[in-house]
Amino acid sequence: MEYVYTTTITVPEEAIRKIGNDLLNTVLCDIGRDVGVDDINLTDEQIERIGMKMTTALETLCKINRVSVDGYHLNSKQITDIYFELAHGRKIGAIKMFRSATDAGLREAKEFIDKFCTGGRYADYDAAVRFRTAFIG
Repeated sequence: MEYVYTTTITVPEEAIRKIGNDLLNTVLCDIGRDVGVDDINLTDEQIERIGMKMTTALETLCKINRVSVDGYHLNSKQITDIYFELAHGRKIGAIKMFRSATDAGLREAKEFIDKFCTGGRYADYDAAVRFRTAFIG
């Protein structure tokens, strides 16, 4: 029997944004100066529309690259902040941060965080690791 494995590697959102913004700025500057562009004369309005479309594409790329767990998307800072709360035994703080990051209701946020808190009273670090692993792998 042959097994097929799917591996997904996510690129940190900060890296995508840096590369995308650098590309956006370079392209817009080059278009504005007509560098390497023959016979193309764009108005400022057209250049602005190109910039808006590139920004929309960058936002879409960032969104589809985010890891989703049960439909919730968190960026790396949010994951780290919630991980820190769980690792230090502050489950209520983790729930508050999760709610703030996802706009989940209190019940949904509590149930979501509780999924990772399966150990006894002193299993805080294990809960934090399970949480981070769910989002980062």
